[in-house]
Amino acid sequence: PKPRFNYGIAITETLKLVVSDGSSIEVEAKYALMCKFIKRLYDQNDNKQDPIYLPCINRKCLKIAIHFCEYAYETPLP
Repeated sequence: PKPRFNYGIAITETLKLVVSDGSSIEVEAKYALMCKFIKRLYDQNDNKQDPIYLPCINRKCLKIAIHFCEYAYETPLP
């Protein structure tokens, strides 16, 4: 099936997200950019290879959000 979301990026590109405790998480861009907050920070960043800092988000919450985005991306609409 055709992906429902297209952000004009390579399908295998990953983003490095840095959370409140300073640790980083590598996430496939196709999932991370479904989150409007992350997408806005990505669009504001001139160098797309730089990490995206999320100082108000903890690791546990980010993992839950990314898990939901993976599910929404991969699950076909009824």
